[in-house]
Amino acid sequence: MPELSSDNIKAAFKIYNKLPNCKVSRDAITTFFNKNPLNTLLSSVLIKVVLIDSLYVTNLKIPVVMARHILSMPSLDNEIRNGNIEAVENIKKCGGRNLLAFASKYCHFHRKDKYPLYDRHVCLALRELRNWIELGDYESFFNEMNKLKIESGCRDFEELDIFLWLYGQREELRRGERKISKEVKELYLKEMALFDSLG
Repeated sequence: MPELSSDNIKAAFKIYNKLPNCKVSRDAITTFFNKNPLNTLLSSVLIKVVLIDSLYVTNLKIPVVMARHILSMPSLDNEIRNGNIEAVENIKKCGGRNLLAFASKYCHFHRKDKYPLYDRHVCLALRELRNWIELGDYESFFNEMNKLKIESGCRDFEELDIFLWLYGQREELRRGERKISKEVKELYLKEMALFDSLG
């Protein structure tokens, strides 16, 4: 199994800095969440839901239902403040679907230091790098991400997420997968050597 080095992380940030659309999307969500940290007002919760769903393409399809679902959890702000995994598990159970990817992103943008982003590209990278077996729950994902964060010396989950997200997309590109970021694909075709430095 390859080891994740500081050079791999630096390569990821070199790539990420050449993806202005991805950066501005993340920055826009971060700014709004920082200005609206609580989950007590329907209008601000709905905007947070829509921002994540549209800019991260979570295919939610029920933003208003999800916003009301989030508002129905009186202890959610405390759970998120404390970094409780239950916050993700509770948010994901909405409309009879398992909305784990959305729920992890919603919590992540409240506390980037506590919640790693669950994403299919990240999961693929974990399988490739760690022989990780996906169980479909946030706790096992969190535990694996936390171990990798400690072992790699990453400062936070956001740093690790950017690396794994790019690594996973590169692997999908190599397999001929088309459902990836257009911006990443265009950069990959121009600068394959840079993506090779991910490890």
